[in-house]
Amino acid sequence: MEKKFGRNGVRKRPKRKRNKNERETKTKTKMKQTKEGFKGNHGFPFMYRNNIKMSSYYYDVLEPRVDQHGSHMVMKNVSKPLKEKIVNIDTKYRTNYDLTNAAPIVVFGERLTEVRSIEVVSVDIPITFFNFRADNDCATDGNNYLRIKNGGTSKMLVVTPNNYATNATLETEINLQLAALSLSTDISYSVVNNKSFFKSKTNSYSLATNVDINGNVNETNNRNNFGWTLGYRDTSYNLTPSGLNSEALLTLKTPRHLFLVLNEFSQGNANSFVSPLENGNQNKNIIAKICLPSTTFDQTLCANRANGQLVSEVRKYLEKVNIQRVSLQLVDDAGRPVQLNGADFSVCLRLVHD
Repeated sequence: MEKKFGRNGVRKRPKRKRNKNERETKTKTKMKQTKEGFKGNHGFPFMYRNNIKMSSYYYDVLEPRVDQHGSHMVMKNVSKPLKEKIVNIDTKYRTNYDLTNAAPIVVFGERLTEVRSIEVVSVDIPITFFNFRADNDCATDGNNYLRIKNGGTSKMLVVTPNNYATNATLETEINLQLAALSLSTDISYSVVNNKSFFKSKTNSYSLATNVDINGNVNETNNRNNFGWTLGYRDTSYNLTPSGLNSEALLTLKTPRHLFLVLNEFSQGNANSFVSPLENGNQNKNIIAKICLPSTTFDQTLCANRANGQLVSEVRKYLEKVNIQRVSLQLVDDAGRPVQLNGADFSVCLRLVHD
């Protein structure tokens, strides 16, 4: 016989038996709530706990709620509204101005605190870099020299670093340098149908494009050397009286685009801009890509999202960071520092902070 009274003499409430249909309905409702509870906005999973939405993405915060504690109410999960700050950086005002420093450091007058994210809004770059450049300091990454060998004699054809805007100007320069090497009586250069063409009258020569300024083979500069820019895709050729035509077109518009490298010296830097090279990736601190339209030399390129010439990462931090200084650098598509020949560039940043 079932007991009708509990331990304290209180009458027990009789249990109501649920029929089969009620049990199935309750089970289906729980399954539906569980299934819907893991479907969030933008594909991010979340779950509900005490009617609070908790996202797995680290920028979503708990929704505010009010809890009752006795006779008073307590509001929880209240955060300060996020703020935006626009920061303009001009490398002209960098610390310890030095033209040989390819990655100048700019120190802010006041520390930028509790920064959550950073992105590039616009970039102003003077078009003062050359399409045919010399080696950068100790790096053998120039694209203005070519080795010409006849028997046991080697000579280096070196064009003057400059911005050659037309095929005619480059053609004139190469023939002048051939004359300086006493080779113009036998070798000539011309541009035919936008392709490079070397011609020898009597002798045969071997040409090497993947060399350094001293004529030594440099395998790390196979696709950014003088020959590649002229349209020659191999690294060695035989020049005969029948002539030597390039496989590809002459490309004077080089580099085609630039990358902006920004290092804010933060441990919580979650880099997400990846640009692969032949044997690895570009600099891990790249934050933006800048497209280079057909701009005249010595003009200023103003790149932003509105004109489609800027693609910037929104660099979000796993934790709020403080920024006191940044290092800025422009590199080309091969990761080589861009030589602005004494000019400076400016960057406009948008910071989100507490």
